[in-house]
Amino acid sequence: SGFSDLATQTNVSGSASGRLTVFYKTATGSEGATVAGTTSGNTITAHNSYRISGWFGTPEAAVTSGTSTTPNPATLTPSWGYAKTLWLAASTSDRAFATHTLSAYPSGYSGGIQASASVAVVNTSVLTGSAWLTSEAASQDPGTFTISDSLPWSVATVGIQPI
Repeated sequence: SGFSDLATQTNVSGSASGRLTVFYKTATGSEGATVAGTTSGNTITAHNSYRISGWFGTPEAAVTSGTSTTPNPATLTPSWGYAKTLWLAASTSDRAFATHTLSAYPSGYSGGIQASASVAVVNTSVLTGSAWLTSEAASQDPGTFTISDSLPWSVATVGIQPI
């Protein structure tokens, strides 16, 4: 609890639909070691979480969606302008009746992580991946992820202001 919804992007294509939501929270120290999410109905989720220190203000995000093998996060120009910003690029894709893979992250980004889930009841799999970059810039256009099949996706570019 205590998370704020920073941005949401939904994609819909055929029988599969997905949503990418970016949440953030200012930690108090009492959170514990895990992050848990709750859904309802025939919903499947996959999550990437980061513990980030040394930041200030409210993160900002740009989201978009499409269908291809190369999910392409939008350019983000945060309100604080030129600074040594922590950038996160995130991608979520879904596929009916089969699993799929994420094989590449935006060029120059590090620490790529991914999570996936599938449920036979809804015949869908979901895959999410993210990576980070620290750079001194006023804006960031991360470049593309690579997924195994041309699928509907949602992506985000998140900027986190340094102290």
